[in-house]
Amino acid sequence: MIVAEHNVFKGLSVALFNQKTLTHGIDYVLEKINVKDDSIDTSKLKKMYDEFNIKYRQFVQNNLDKIKNDPKQLSVFANNARIYASDIKQIPGNERWDPSVRHNIPEVMANIFALWTLQHVQYYHDAQRC
Repeated sequence: MIVAEHNVFKGLSVALFNQKTLTHGIDYVLEKINVKDDSIDTSKLKKMYDEFNIKYRQFVQNNLDKIKNDPKQLSVFANNARIYASDIKQIPGNERWDPSVRHNIPEVMANIFALWTLQHVQYYHDAQRC
């Protein structure tokens, strides 16, 4: 695909992706989850998503200007994700999702998503000008 191969179109691609994903909220996604042989507590998933979403939005909002002035600030999010994930030790074939692991997931994911968002913030602004 030509658009994916050229950096000049990256902003438009990111904007289109964001636009598509924003049309489906968490409730829509939770309704569409189908699991065989296991039940999922969607209320817990929603609670974890809400926790993630609040943290993610705070991280982005509070750091947008800092990143514009000093892009090196992005390393804070990578380091935070590493710190929260450092206690998570998984052995292939013997994965355990105990409460300590589940508790850290929203924080780890909020840092990872904030890092990606802030790394690509210039594409968002470029696409807005189109």
